Amino acid sequence: MGKRNRADLERVRNAMCAELPALTHAGLFPELDYVEALASRMPSSASFEDVLDAFAASDAAVGTHYALCKADTLKHMARVLKPLSGLSTADQLRMCMAPVRVVSEEQMQLFFRFASQYAAGVTVPPPRPTSELGRARLLAQLRQ
Repeated sequence: MGKRNRADLERVRNAMCAELPALTHAGLFPELDYVEALASRMPSSASFEDVLDAFAASDAAVGTHYALCKADTLKHMARVLKPLSGLSTADQLRMCMAPVRVVSEEQMQLFFRFASQYAAGVTVPPPRPTSELGRARLLAQLRQ
């Protein structure tokens, strides 16, 4: 950074030396190992949303100073995936963390179509025709 804009170097040095207040609370995304371990201890009838709820409530996994990041979004995505069979715990966690705006009906439809094909074991091709790829790219840009 100093080579690109020397005027910013002093500001960066000051920022790096500044005292930061101690964190009292932080958000965590669930790690796959912990989620899988918890899921293995739950009844087979438990949904992935139930697993996420148990994870968020678990002091052993989350502790008293942490909270599950984007819990509402993760649970919403888990509810969307619930009717699909054939998804492992790892698949569900990865898909719940997909960069999808849950408030966008079009993005959720694209997501569900992808998840349905993936769960059925179908190779999911890239979007075609080019207009669909352009629409997916536009949706990604809108997300930012």
